[in-house]
Amino acid sequence: MNIREMDIPWLECSSTNYPIIICPECAFEYSHIKEAGTIFGEDEEEAEVYPGTKIIGHTDWRRSALSIVFDGECGHRWELRIQQHKGINLVKIKILSH
Repeated sequence: MNIREMDIPWLECSSTNYPIIICPECAFEYSHIKEAGTIFGEDEEEAEVYPGTKIIGHTDWRRSALSIVFDGECGHRWELRIQQHKGINLVKIKILSH
């Protein structure tokens, strides 16, 4: 299945065939990365700070998550979070304040 066949409301295929992250609220294409960091897991042996990031929050999951915060030129703000769980990387979008 390619990106054009998938129904992911925050992912779009650009004219260059590269996937782009769009605003999950209004589908506007233009955004900027404001922050990237580690959401630290609760298991002190399994959780880690991802290289090049700092701790910007905590999660109830055992392992840490990687957080990327976007500011859309539309005025919306959202987080893309990649949460590791049992060898699988779960992807979640969270709408933040406007």
